Amino acid sequence: MSEKIALLKELKAECMSCTTCRLHKGDSKVQKPHVFGSGNVRAKIMVVGQNPGFNETQKGKPFIGAAGKNFDKFLADILELDRDHIYITNTVKCYSPKNRAPYWDETDACRHFLRREIEAIQPKVILALGNYAAQYFLKKTGMKDLHGKKVWSEEFNVYVVPLYHPSPMNMNKPVLKQATTDDFIKLKKMLEEMEDEETSATIDSDTDVSRV
Repeated sequence: MSEKIALLKELKAECMSCTTCRLHKGDSKVQKPHVFGSGNVRAKIMVVGQNPGFNETQKGKPFIGAAGKNFDKFLADILELDRDHIYITNTVKCYSPKNRAPYWDETDACRHFLRREIEAIQPKVILALGNYAAQYFLKKTGMKDLHGKKVWSEEFNVYVVPLYHPSPMNMNKPVLKQATTDDFIKLKKMLEEMEDEETSATIDSDTDVSRV
């Protein structure tokens, strides 16, 4: 546990001083664009979005704006969890000028940070929020076909479940809001099944391992 925390603190320090790509310069609104991940280092669920917005840069924490509040409601109402149980981060750790989507060379420059976060946390499942994060992990686009499906990522050695981004714009659309509700219901069942599989795979000290 202490080793995980030390590793993440070291990684955060490296991230906060990163000047590898153009995003480290920020813009006229944001002079400190870096926002590292935060949450439970023992989390089984890792949530990954695109990159921090303006509100996140002001607080220094990911996913705390209106979309974050929408996500928290799904988390509490359906999964019966709060943020203390998950770890939240982004594919890209810096705010983009005028809140544009990151360019792919910026994403690639940041890739090692997320990879090392995943290796440190070792989640059972990653929730990829929105098309950008889904494409990052699965190399595919089209949330209509991807959302709510558990897909194994060979690159990151973890299951990934793409979800519609819980932005106010999306959640004001009844079809997308209902799809997200249905996806969280399916996600709850997935997590329960994964927990059952993990429990059934354990052995006690009296088990003859030669017969397992």
